[in-house]
Amino acid sequence: MAFSTEYYSTLDRGFYHKEQYQEPVPVDFPEPSEPISNLTLKNIGTTIDFNINPVQALGAKIREGAARLEMGFSGMGKGGFGGQQATPEILGKLERQEFKELAKLNEVKVTTHASVGIHGLSGFNPEAGRFDDRSIQNSIKEINKAIEFAATATHGGAVVFHTGEWERPIIQAGLTEKERKQGIQQGLFKEYETEPQKSRIFLADEETGQIIAIGKEEKFYFPEEKYNKDTGMWYLEKDSSGRPKVKELNYDQAIQHIKDLHKDDPEFQKKPESELALMAKYEQRIKTAEGESLRFSYELEEWKDQLKKTVEAKKFVEKLWDKTPEDERWRLLERIHYGDGIIGKYLTPDTKNPMELLDKQELKLKQQIQSYQSISASSQEQYESLKKTIDRIKPIEEVGIKKTADSIAKVGIKAMLETERNRKDLDEPVFVSPESYSPQYFGSHPDEIIMVIDESRKSMAEQLIRKGYSKQEAMEKAKTHIKATLDSGHFNMWRQHFQAREGESADQAEKRFEKWYIDQTKRLADAGVLGQIHLSDNFGYDDEHLTMGQGNIPFKEFMQNMEKAGLKDFIAERGSYNGPTILFDTMAAFGSPLYKLNRAPNFSNIRHGHLGYAAPANYIVGAYAPSNEWRLWSEVPLE
Repeated sequence: MAFSTEYYSTLDRGFYHKEQYQEPVPVDFPEPSEPISNLTLKNIGTTIDFNINPVQALGAKIREGAARLEMGFSGMGKGGFGGQQATPEILGKLERQEFKELAKLNEVKVTTHASVGIHGLSGFNPEAGRFDDRSIQNSIKEINKAIEFAATATHGGAVVFHTGEWERPIIQAGLTEKERKQGIQQGLFKEYETEPQKSRIFLADEETGQIIAIGKEEKFYFPEEKYNKDTGMWYLEKDSSGRPKVKELNYDQAIQHIKDLHKDDPEFQKKPESELALMAKYEQRIKTAEGESLRFSYELEEWKDQLKKTVEAKKFVEKLWDKTPEDERWRLLERIHYGDGIIGKYLTPDTKNPMELLDKQELKLKQQIQSYQSISASSQEQYESLKKTIDRIKPIEEVGIKKTADSIAKVGIKAMLETERNRKDLDEPVFVSPESYSPQYFGSHPDEIIMVIDESRKSMAEQLIRKGYSKQEAMEKAKTHIKATLDSGHFNMWRQHFQAREGESADQAEKRFEKWYIDQTKRLADAGVLGQIHLSDNFGYDDEHLTMGQGNIPFKEFMQNMEKAGLKDFIAERGSYNGPTILFDTMAAFGSPLYKLNRAPNFSNIRHGHLGYAAPANYIVGAYAPSNEWRLWSEVPLE
């Protein structure tokens, strides 16, 4: 141990010799020369770590200087002892009261994030391949738990949950049905290179919730037909072996083929592409079922006629046979055999008794009729089922948005009722706040975010009107209790799918995406659908929760637009490495000033001197110091 050097710790490179000592180089934290936003820590908060006692976690954040926080829950179902992860119900009345009073005493606003296990409220169940009502109810239950927590443990505000309503091709995001009918197959985004050729079209049965996917790479088969002017009918073309010819069509050709079949029906031509694709898939099955039903139905009538004649012949022959002497019966058989009619068909020169043959024929005809009746009925049943299914199946957006809107309306009403029940203890109404998430799912594109909020508010108003509210009051309640949360990091994940134009450089495409990002987030803010903003950064691939400014989000323009729109509820989401410093790092990125009586500090001073970015202090104080009985091996006093 050398005590005559400039030694501080083993991490100091220059401790070997005084002449070799080098001053440590501080980590560079560039800060804006002037403020990006005028928002303060009163408006920008962060999330609470729920892995420890919530009251202690709240207290720790208060000591960090937070005035706005979001309490998030990761578990679903049973939490706490014997459960998996934290849920709102693991906090009893006493803990909720302690939590609420601590927040109130320190003038801290707390909002709520329902379980992160919730992925939309449409009930989309990819494993079952359907919209599932049980899944909807499970999600509603978890949100209701969070709403009650917000009403009893906080002072109101947002109850956030993720959207993720159903799968849809990314290439179709942002495209209107009119654009699709005009032949536009792709918007600004593409998930993978062959997506235009291999993406799937999704439809859903509005009665059963069953989802049907039709791949654009599928082949469709239709018989080749030729029109005969003389008969006014279409006839199947046949190959050299006499079999009907069949033509193979790709997706686009099949759509056009279906349109051509119904070219004289103007209403049919207005059908969405997804419905036309479904008809292309089921057209031949419907025709086959209908044809089988008709064919067996016609033949069935012939068999019934044969049976009727056979029964009548039996009666006639039986009557004659009994009255004819036995030695003269051969003459009767001969007359019957060579005569005309139903009886002679079944007699041979060896026939001894025509009644036996007629009995066998009657049995055979009855069996044939029974078989044909079953086939005809089954074919007709299949035909009717396919027709009704076709009528019930709609584009997935049409079915899904109704389910999503109805579900969000229900939790919106729950938020309204809990607000009224706890009004005296709340500073603001509780509102539900669906948060856009992954680009792969409906509810993440700006058009979809607006649709989800608008349709949910409309559904809530309709439900309230049925309960006796006036139209105006119902609409105001819906607008108050249903708002969206915009996550800056989730929105940036569209970047990886943004397509450069032909001849466009990477930098040019980058600037065009950033313009789209700024324009669309501003559009959401101006549309009046936003209630809360989540702040996190990334590089456009995954939701890594970097500090704003540490990824590639154009956060300066974004923040200025949000502030101009009057939004004041921002949550800076902590990530893997920025947890303890997220608030200070965020404020530093925004160029927020620090105030002091003497020399003006900056956030870098705070980081280096207090938050552990550089070397720790070279002394130990307070409860962290060892007892007086503890000694260094060198016996040198600790001080």
